[in-house]
Amino acid sequence: TALPDVTTNSITPLDASVEDELTAPNANVANAGDVRYQIRITGSGDPFDSDIVVAQGGADATFTGLLDGEQYDIRARSETADVTGTYVTVSEVTKLPADSGLAVTDREL
Repeated sequence: TALPDVTTNSITPLDASVEDELTAPNANVANAGDVRYQIRITGSGDPFDSDIVVAQGGADATFTGLLDGEQYDIRARSETADVTGTYVTVSEVTKLPADSGLAVTDREL
């Protein structure tokens, strides 16, 4: 049995376009495995304990309730019925809050 492809190029990146969420699109790995994503706050020292599994050709899955302004470490591994791949780093994502120093001003046109 061939090992699932676990290179970062084989794992679909997460979509951070929605505030407070990271979405993992349906799995896209070389030999039809599922992908297990795990997340943690960067520098927290916490273990990776939150995870979602996205099936090959299945629906997207989303980490919700994330904090704006936090940076997250994300890792993933591919899995098949026969073999589990090794975790690889997918990306670090930072969600920036709005600048609190911005103010509304009047302008004459």
